[in-house]
Amino acid sequence: MVKDAYAASGHSSGFYLDRYVTGAMSPNLDVPVCSVCAPMTVSQFLSATEVACGGCLITPRLSLELLSGNGEAFWAASTSLLGLGFQYVSLDDLGRFVSTYNSAQQHQVYQELLSQGWKGFGLNECSDYTPSFGLATWAMICFNASQGYVPSNTELAGVRSEPNIKYVIGQIDFPGDATRFYSQPYDNVASEITTMVENQGQYGYHYLYLGVQGVWDTNQMATSALGPYHGQTILQVEEALVQKTSF
Repeated sequence: MVKDAYAASGHSSGFYLDRYVTGAMSPNLDVPVCSVCAPMTVSQFLSATEVACGGCLITPRLSLELLSGNGEAFWAASTSLLGLGFQYVSLDDLGRFVSTYNSAQQHQVYQELLSQGWKGFGLNECSDYTPSFGLATWAMICFNASQGYVPSNTELAGVRSEPNIKYVIGQIDFPGDATRFYSQPYDNVASEITTMVENQGQYGYHYLYLGVQGVWDTNQMATSALGPYHGQTILQVEEALVQKTSF
């Protein structure tokens, strides 16, 4: 979840849920629910999410690796996600994409996505900055321990060189860096998240808060009772930061 990143896009909430779903799926497919919950389809789940988050922007993940072979899987997934009502898409696995396709081919893929009906797209620039040819709406940069959990100046300079990129989102990349990050004592995790959130204004990015992703559930990550966060979960620490910060 990102705070404030898309308030200016006409959505009633200033929150943005990134990569909420991934790949092709049917709107009528049943989704897993709790033992006492009523059955719910993909379409109903997405509608309920939008209501729960106050009309926030929700984007799906679309892997550029699906272009391998004849590319049918990629375009089928893109069409499927558009059919679910999404307007913006978050493109992932950029590193291998740019090492496989030349600049003209990359440009063509981005143009075809927009021609298909997407209002905009974001690029995961965590491997190193690569241009979007003036077409991307936002870019994602990543932090890791070797950088002291601050953005790479090279990545920042690259995405800022494109005036079309309206927002920069900062995160710890999955799965490798995130695995190492959340393997630390949770007091350290809470402290470093606090620093990354506090650095938003200085570096000009919006921090991507993790709620639940794969094996990570921040509501189950408790800090030490006698430590500076007094036993709060990482989710509680993040909720307090969301309320406290204006960026």
